[in-house]
Formats: sequence, C-alpha cells, structure tokens
Amino acid sequence: MTRPAMLHDATFPAAMSAAVNPFATRYTRPGAVPPLDACGRPLDVGALLDRVAPGCSVVQGPHGHGKTTLVRSLLAVAAAAGRPTCLVPVRSWTDAWRALWAVGTVDPGGLVAVDGWERLPRPCRAALAIL
Repeated sequence: MTRPAMLHDATFPAAMSAAVNPFATRYTRPGAVPPLDACGRPLDVGALLDRVAPGCSVVQGPHGHGKTTLVRSLLAVAAAAGRPTCLVPVRSWTDAWRALWAVGTVDPGGLVAVDGWERLPRPCRAALAIL
C-alpha cells in the first residue's frame, strides 16, 4: 500500500507544491498583481501617495497581503514624478545601518521605503520615526 505524498516527503515532486498552494510566496513575486483596495478594485497609487504625510508612515498587514507590492508601486509613482526614491530591503537586524543611512541622507521630498521594518530592532525603528 502506498501512502499519499506529503510536503515534507523527499519523493514529493517539486512541481506539485505549486498545485497545493499556488499563492505561496515562493511562487509569486511583488508586483505580479497590481495593488487592490479592500473591495478588490485597482488602487489609485498616485492619490494614495499624495495622502502620505511627510515623516514616517507605515504600511502594515499580514504576510502575503501586498505590502511590498504597494510600497514598490508608491516608489515607482514617486520616481515618475521626479522625486528621489530608495528601497531598503531588511532581511535581518544587520540591515539597520543601511536603513538609518538611507533615511538620514534622503533629499527633501524624497521617499525611502524600508521593506521589512518589523525586523529592525526597536531602537532603530524609533530612530527612523524621528529622522
């Protein structure tokens, strides 16, 4: 009698993993789907960018809900408008210095996105919020 293949089973075909969960983040990339509002309609990123207050703003939400897609879209619209932009991906606390440098040296009117803010140490997040 054969048992059904499990995700952790070494004999499970890798191609089948996508069939099990085609929305797993390893099978998608930021920007593959445009940012959508709560009702599923395309989001007017330009209008949203106009509403972003100077200083520190946070895009917050559960894993896989489009935070990176939204941030990259905001950066693209800002860059198209001639604003200086910078994306700082944070993979661990060691990226804190890059985030602090980017925020501390951005030109007036510029937009710095720190993707992975929650991975930064609390003192670094506090420092970024007041820069």
